[in-house]
Amino acid sequence: MKKKIFLSSVIIMFFAILQAQEYSVGLSFLQNYSTFRFVDSGGNRQKSDLRISYGYGLSLQKSIENYYFEGSLSYSNPGAMSNYGTSRLEWSLHYAGASFSAARRFSLFNLNPHIGIGLYYGRLCKAEQITGQEYFDLLGEDEIKRNDLGFNIFAGINYAYSDAGSMFLRLTQFTGLAQIEKKTAGQKLFNRSFSVQLGLAFKINELNNKQ
Repeated sequence: MKKKIFLSSVIIMFFAILQAQEYSVGLSFLQNYSTFRFVDSGGNRQKSDLRISYGYGLSLQKSIENYYFEGSLSYSNPGAMSNYGTSRLEWSLHYAGASFSAARRFSLFNLNPHIGIGLYYGRLCKAEQITGQEYFDLLGEDEIKRNDLGFNIFAGINYAYSDAGSMFLRLTQFTGLAQIEKKTAGQKLFNRSFSVQLGLAFKINELNNKQ
């Protein structure tokens, strides 16, 4: 039921933006640096190494004076790295995500620095653990929860190369709030990631005016 309510909210949000007179669409590539926050059954925090991965994003954005609101869909592949004896461990999680963000924009000639905060929901599509030469399907073995929730804070800059288009760079810190460990009693596992996002954005109303 909660999943249906969330998906309905995302659809309504996107259609609301589409009805606005001025909005833009963005396409982006993400380089992710991810890890886990892991707490064992004794309450001790265990540290894992960063895993470098990738992702893609599609966004719709509505500007109101010096602020903007953004809804986005994404695919990302976070996880973590660690060691088990002499073996190297790697966790690879594949998420389809949706987020809603609000940001403050500043003007500096053709540059627009911005800072913002957003809410995120992710649906796990695939989860793998590799220990040395051994492979484990974490979803098939029912080891990890499918849903993830969290928030992100971000800062970036846009460069407007024309009235209709711009390039942007964004740095984002994501903090997962959902406990995704499923079977082991007392253990807690949370996603953490930092991403560098590069993309292009296009003002739809400007493109329509030029046609």
